[in-house]
Amino acid sequence: MKTAKERPPESLLDDIAHDTGKGWRRWARVAVLASFTLVLLAAVIGLFDVEKQRSATLGTADVTVDYPLTTRAGQDLKVIVEVTDQAGLPETLRIEIDQEYLDMFEDFLLVPEPTDQMSLPGEIGRFEYELPPGSTHARFSIEGRASDRWEPRTAGMMRLLGSDGSEVKIPVTTWRLP
Repeated sequence: MKTAKERPPESLLDDIAHDTGKGWRRWARVAVLASFTLVLLAAVIGLFDVEKQRSATLGTADVTVDYPLTTRAGQDLKVIVEVTDQAGLPETLRIEIDQEYLDMFEDFLLVPEPTDQMSLPGEIGRFEYELPPGSTHARFSIEGRASDRWEPRTAGMMRLLGSDGSEVKIPVTTWRLP
């Protein structure tokens, strides 16, 4: 016959210590769980998004600008401007961007290549595109690598001007992460 010490416990939970005297552990668990839940909720809401999209209208055309919300030095950057109008786009489209925002790019590339480009007073870069007659959609991209010579927050204004006199301004801001 087995002695009391040799017999298995009646419950497998008998050897678990209760935390009745250590209430801080319960609060620590609740705090960790709550902070984890907040991080997940912030991700679902979109606070950690890498890209941002802004929309506007240029006369009767719809304009969409996709740009990076955050970046790191050396990371590839791409700003995409799409213009759509079922009635037809203007013959000429000018895109003006603050030079401060353009300085964020290294190995700067414009696709397609503009027919004309110039620097305007007030540190603004202007890129002019001639669109084919009757076109209803145009896509432009500014590509490059993120420079390491810019501020933690780089903001700029993107202006689109059509040859029909229409104009729209779209603010863009990109944050630099370490």
